[in-house]
Amino acid sequence: MTNKRVQLVTEPEKINHTLGLLKADSQIDIEFAFFSNERIKGRVVGAQAGKYFLLALPKTVFRTQENMLVEGQTVVVRSIIEGNTGACIAFKVRIQSVSRAPYYLLFIDFPKN
Repeated sequence: MTNKRVQLVTEPEKINHTLGLLKADSQIDIEFAFFSNERIKGRVVGAQAGKYFLLALPKTVFRTQENMLVEGQTVVVRSIIEGNTGACIAFKVRIQSVSRAPYYLLFIDFPKN
C-alpha cells in the first residue's frame, strides 16, 4: 500500500490558488451540515474570489430539499479537481442567496480559510 499525502492548506494565497482550480462546470457535492448527512450534486457556474461561488442545482433538489435551501444555512462543499492536480477540496460555508427563477442557483460564501 502506498502512503497517501494529505496537505491541509491554511494560507490565504494558497487557498485562493486551490479554489481557483475549481472551474465552471466542475461537479460538487453539497452536504447540509446541521440537518442530515445527505449530499446533493451540483455544478459550479462561477465565482468571484473573496465574495461568492455560484452553483447550479437540479430542479428536483429544490423540490425535495426546499426546507434546507435557505439563506444563512451552513453547508459543506466537496469536489475533486481533476487533471494533473488531483486535489480533493472541502470547505464549510453558508448559503448567501437562493434563486429559483429563471434558473435554480445557489450563491454560497467564498471560503476565507
